[in-house]
Amino acid sequence: MLRFSTTAFYYIGKIILLRKRTKNMGTILEGLRSANLQKSIEKTEDTIRKPEEKKTLRGVYRCRVCGYIFDESLEGKPFSTLEQCPICKQGPGAFQQVR
Repeated sequence: MLRFSTTAFYYIGKIILLRKRTKNMGTILEGLRSANLQKSIEKTEDTIRKPEEKKTLRGVYRCRVCGYIFDESLEGKPFSTLEQCPICKQGPGAFQQVR
């Protein structure tokens, strides 16, 4: 005959209660895992994109008319987006590449 102590019944009861409470925990944990996975994917994609942006935004251009300096890395946008010089209003043709 199998005999259980009162502490064994206590722990068995605890296990049953925890199983009832955590019935939906599998779906909650699965949702958290997929959210964490999505964040990891986004961080990886950002890391991959950053070197490409730095490579393309290295140019420095100087306006031949007024001397205004357009640095792509400081402006955060490529020279091709510049419509005119902000000081003398000359077009992009008035700029020469410094480096």
